[in-house]
Amino acid sequence: MQADLQDRLKLARDQLRAFLESLHVQAQPGRFRVAPSGVTPAGARLGLVPSCLALRTARILGLWERVDPGDRELWLRHIRDFQRTDPLHGEPACEGAFLDPEALGAWQASGGRLRRLAQRAGLGRHPGLRDLALRSTRTAIGALLLADALPDAPYRAIPHTPRALGATLARLTWRDATESAALAGDLCMLVAAQTPHFLELTEIRALKSLCTRHLESVADAGTGGYFRGSTPRYGALLAATARVLEALIWLDDQPPHHAERLIDTCLAGRPSVDRRQADIDDWARVLHHCARHTSYRRAEVRDAVPDVLELVLAHRESDGGWADRPGVSRRMDGEVEVTHGVPAGDLYGTARMAGATAMLVQLLGGNDSGWAVPRI
Repeated sequence: MQADLQDRLKLARDQLRAFLESLHVQAQPGRFRVAPSGVTPAGARLGLVPSCLALRTARILGLWERVDPGDRELWLRHIRDFQRTDPLHGEPACEGAFLDPEALGAWQASGGRLRRLAQRAGLGRHPGLRDLALRSTRTAIGALLLADALPDAPYRAIPHTPRALGATLARLTWRDATESAALAGDLCMLVAAQTPHFLELTEIRALKSLCTRHLESVADAGTGGYFRGSTPRYGALLAATARVLEALIWLDDQPPHHAERLIDTCLAGRPSVDRRQADIDDWARVLHHCARHTSYRRAEVRDAVPDVLELVLAHRESDGGWADRPGVSRRMDGEVEVTHGVPAGDLYGTARMAGATAMLVQLLGGNDSGWAVPRI
């Protein structure tokens, strides 16, 4: 790695540490604002996702170990306190789920019209609430595991029999590859992380085998990506594939089904910070996972990385963080309007791009750079 690039990466890391610390709500360990400015009242009340994103970023930057042990426990308690014990609105997926009251209130306010349409389409009782519960719980448990911590109680509301899981996976049509990949990824992660706390090993293996076969059924030998039907556009293809590769990591760190073709697909295009082509995080995540399993075109991968890192470093905001999109902070988190879309860094963009930077640095062989790739 060139000395100039290494120096700028170190400077960026130091500025990001200051940015993250500036978002911490004083005297409330574990509570963070989503952005330094332009935050809405609802965004200020949101507590679960900002805490999880901040923890992930802290691990990447090597800050977690510097937090006082007592404050670390309070931070983890802040996350754990979002776990529910009741099946809200009769939705079984809510029992034991992590749900932020602000996100839940916004979901309720978003109204019954979409839910009625979904019911008529045969998508279940409260598909929006079910998906919210799964994704929120996956985010919270993932953050806890980064700190080698567990929820107060295992999340048992996932489909944990072969029949139930098979039926759930069968409902994923993959017409929208990105959406189906996200849902499949959430299920695979929760199956892998939670069923060891309440199922026997043979039962867990059967569930993991179902997940593996489902992902294999949507693997495309031509592009190396994961979808059904016509090939998605480049960015959507990599977005879906990145989610599937995360799922494969949870399923006993399996390699991509067509890693070499996937590397060819990545190198045939380039990511962009405005996502007109592909998100840098998805591009980096796909190449990083492939490179862990094959040395195919390794030199060309390394040659491509510095230009992408330059893009990453050039598009941080003046406050030191990354915005969800260059110059525009993240406006919506699900149904919650979190910021007014101002030119400021936010935790969404910062957690994502910090992770991408860590993976790109590792692809260059810079393991001593101070950027840590999260284990999961």
